[in-house]
Amino acid sequence: MGFEFAGISKDNFDLSDEDGNSTVLSYLGYDPEFDTTYFAAVALSPFSEYVEYSFTVIERRDGDERELKSGLDTKAMFSKADRTAILHVILAATEALLKWKKPQTVDRCTSDANLDEKAMLKHILVGHIFKKCGYEVTRLDDWNGQAVWLAELIAEKPQEG
Repeated sequence: MGFEFAGISKDNFDLSDEDGNSTVLSYLGYDPEFDTTYFAAVALSPFSEYVEYSFTVIERRDGDERELKSGLDTKAMFSKADRTAILHVILAATEALLKWKKPQTVDRCTSDANLDEKAMLKHILVGHIFKKCGYEVTRLDDWNGQAVWLAELIAEKPQEG
C-alpha cells in the first residue's frame, strides 16, 4: 500500500516559537504498512548574528522520531510524485514562515555537499520563495562543498502620494 500523501493545506500548518526557534510543521501523510507518520518542518534558528533557515522531513514511528534532511534519505522512501508533492508543502511552509517572522537576514545551506544540478533544484526553488517574499538572495562561496546563500529582506519603499 505505501505512503498516503495528505495533500497541501495551509490549514494543516502548526506555527511554533520555542527557545528562539520558529517552526512551521505540516502533516504530510501516513504509511499504514509501517505504521509511520510523516511531517515536513521548516525552521528559522539563531545562527551567529542572523537566523538560519532549514527544512526537513520528520518520520514518527512507535514513539521514535527521525529527521530526514537529505534527499538521499527520502529517495528510497517516497515515489517521485510524492517527493514532488512534499517539496510543494515545504515551499508553501517556507512562504508562511517568512511572512510570519519576516527576519531581516537569513543564512541557509545545503545539508549535503557537492550536489548535482538535479539535487540543487529544490534549493533554487526555495530561493525563489525567498525572492517572492521580498528578499534579495546571494549565493556565497561553498563551505566544505555545501552550497550557501544569504537572504536579506529588502526594505519596502514608502508610498508617494
